[in-house]
Amino acid sequence: MSIRLNAGIAAAAAATLLTLSGCAGSAGEADMGSPAAMTAGDNAAEGGRGDQPEAMPDEGYDARSGIADGSAVADRDTTADTKAEAPTVAVISTGQVALESSDVTKARRDVQLVIDTYLGTISEEETTTSDDGVPEATRVVIRVPSKHFAKAMKDLEGVADLRSSTSSSEDVTTQVIDNEVRLRAQEKSLERIEALLAKAVNLNEVIAIESQLARRQADFDALKSTQAWLKSQTTLSTITLNLQLTEEPEKDDEGTGFFGGLERGWDGLVAALVGLGTLLGLALPFAGVVALLGIPLWLVLRGVRRRPTADL
Repeated sequence: MSIRLNAGIAAAAAATLLTLSGCAGSAGEADMGSPAAMTAGDNAAEGGRGDQPEAMPDEGYDARSGIADGSAVADRDTTADTKAEAPTVAVISTGQVALESSDVTKARRDVQLVIDTYLGTISEEETTTSDDGVPEATRVVIRVPSKHFAKAMKDLEGVADLRSSTSSSEDVTTQVIDNEVRLRAQEKSLERIEALLAKAVNLNEVIAIESQLARRQADFDALKSTQAWLKSQTTLSTITLNLQLTEEPEKDDEGTGFFGGLERGWDGLVAALVGLGTLLGLALPFAGVVALLGIPLWLVLRGVRRRPTADL
């Protein structure tokens, strides 16, 4: 009787161990990182290792698969970030165009049509007019989107008679990237200094941290200004246009035929009389001096010549 009772107790204990092992396996599948689940699994393995289903190898494989999948996802994210952060080429383009036109006002209107066509703007303009208010020359500084720079230059060159045209481009991609990196680093530095300022407990610490904060803030503002300038110069190209009135050749006023000869003869006579008057004016001072000294001398000599004749 006692033997049968002991056998029944052993069977019940074995069934209990199997139930506990199944619960431990489910808990391990639900939360592999939980310390409590790991402890329960270890205890169940120690109590009935021979009767426990071999689930741990499968769980280890699932965990490794999860890690592998996570690594693949991380690699894809890293690749995507690398592609997204690929730098774009930044170029500063400038141009100079000099034109001549017999009608500056009309040429200026044609220049405005080119500006409007390529969505440009005028940043500076200076116009010179004659005494009658007619424009004689104008200087215009034009900003156009960089993608339209070449076409805008070509169309401006055809507005009037072209005197000269030059253009240049500068690649500032490295400068843009360097400025952005320094700007991000400076921003993080400001955040750290502000956090230290919030934790300062005495006046000396506050003064020292605020000094550093002011210096870093000035550097940050300078980098922001450089970034804004680079963005403006690479987004919009600059074209300086000089437009001036065409110089007319001097006309030959000398006529031909009888009236032309009469006019030239009269001009020659006037020139001769003017020359004669000039010579007379030059000689008159000398003639006065000669008359002032020569007349008394002539009278003296004449008196000397008459005396011998009277004595005889």
